[in-house]
Parts: sequence; structure tokens; C-alpha cells
Amino acid sequence: MLFLAGIRKKYRQVGINWDDQCFYLAESQLGRNAKLELINCLTLPYSSPLEVDRLAILKKSLHYLKGKKIILAVKYQDVVERRSKISRLTDFKMHEGQALSYIAKSCNLPMDSFYTDTSLCYTNENSYFDLVAVSKAQLYSRIALFSKLGLSVFAVNIDVYALFDLCKKLLVKQAIDSGLVIYMGEESCSFYLLDDHRICFEPVHRSMTSKDRREENSASVVDFIYEVIESIFMSIECNKIENIFLFGIKNKLIINRVNVYNMSGMIEEKFSLVQPYELISLSLALSYKKL
Repeated sequence: MLFLAGIRKKYRQVGINWDDQCFYLAESQLGRNAKLELINCLTLPYSSPLEVDRLAILKKSLHYLKGKKIILAVKYQDVVERRSKISRLTDFKMHEGQALSYIAKSCNLPMDSFYTDTSLCYTNENSYFDLVAVSKAQLYSRIALFSKLGLSVFAVNIDVYALFDLCKKLLVKQAIDSGLVIYMGEESCSFYLLDDHRICFEPVHRSMTSKDRREENSASVVDFIYEVIESIFMSIECNKIENIFLFGIKNKLIINRVNVYNMSGMIEEKFSLVQPYELISLSLALSYKKL
């Protein structure tokens, strides 16, 4: 991840995400103490999932988007990660080449088909080399809609990293550096274990039945989440979870010896949001980071 450079006085940043029904936009501006503050959230529905219809919707928003920093979401499912345990004395470049070679072979693509981001992570017990790779084709397809209209995309960020970055911004006094992010989507619930550098292991994606999703606050949703959390806690690698962050879940969860934060409730309270909003676009609008 890289930090944005050169923040200007009239700073406007627009986080954008979309699915088969709508574009979701959230706009922020630079406030006091160089902090981004949310000023607007928009939902732009289109009549069909066809690209031509998406272009039509974007054209209507052209005057709104011109001259602003556009930040797009990249889905974690389109990202490939590799974490390697290393000695502190090993060569950084050597591990970068090895990790990228492994990823390229597993995806059956040339090594130059990816954009990558690397970092080192040190714990009390071990040292790790992390590499995140995004297919250039995936990235270009995400940006193509905007390029056709002459709009410049300033940055992209991986959806779950943006959510985690927002957790740290809203919980600044707690000095958050790791935790379990639980994100409730329309048809599934995803569980991501993160530290301050990377996602520690492949996220758990659990599809929920229509019965489970029929009522957002139903007991079946709570039971479902507890069941998955218990299975994660049973893993040897995950026995030190101290924080859980809930997105899109209104239910109250109580777990012994773990801090549970309802981020959706916190967002509604902080920004006085009364209309429905989309969490990923909002997180992108309030994030300084980019891939």
C-alpha cells in the first residue's frame, strides 16, 4: 500500500463501488487536521447490468466526477496473496521473485501480468514476507468504464483493506492493528482475519440461504455468525483474536475476551446517516491508501 501524496486545499475524493444493480458513490473533503470528512453518499441504479447502461449512468454523473480523485474498489476475490516465513537476513528481492513466480504459475499467467505490492511483517516470534498481486487485466477492466468517458482513476484499493483502514480511523484511541472483519453482503457473509499488513489467511466465504437472509436481525443470522467464528477460533493460527469488526450486521454479538465493534452503527452515529449507504464506497472515500 502507498500513501497519497500532495494533499491540496480543495481536496475532493470519491469512493466508487458497483454491483449488478447500482453504482455507489461516497464523497469526502479535506477537513480540519488534514482529515477526510464524509460530505455525500449517492446510489445510482441502472435498468440492466449491461455495460452500455452503466456508461449511460456515468455520463449523467460526468459533471459531478470531473476534477475529483476517483478511488475504485477491487474485490479481494480478484487478488492473489502469498505470505512466506523468512529469516530477517534473507534477501528481499529474492523472496519477491520467488513469491511472484509461485503466483504466476498458480494462475497460469506470465509474471509481467500482475501489479504487485510487497511488505515485510515482523512479530515477536517470526518474520514474514507478503506479496499482493492483482491481474492487470482485472484492473484494466475495472477502470475501463471511466477511461471511455475520459475520467482519470486516481487509485484503487482492495475492498477489505479499505474496510479495515476505516476501522483504524474510527477507533484511533484503541490503536487497532489486527482483528477479524465480518462483512455481510446480499447473499453471503465474509470473514477476513487481518493484521496491520496483510490478510493472514484466505477469507472464509459462507453463502447464506434465503431463509437466513429473510430477516436481517433473525436469530439464524446470529447463530450462523457464531458458528463460523467458533470454527475460526479453533484454528491454531487464529487463537489470538482480540478484535472483531462487524459491517452490515445490526445484531449485538457478545464473545468472551474479545472486543466486538459494530462498525455500521458507529458509522451511522458519526456521520448522521439516515439513508441507506454502501460500506465499501464509503470506506474508499475516507481512505488515504491506494494499491
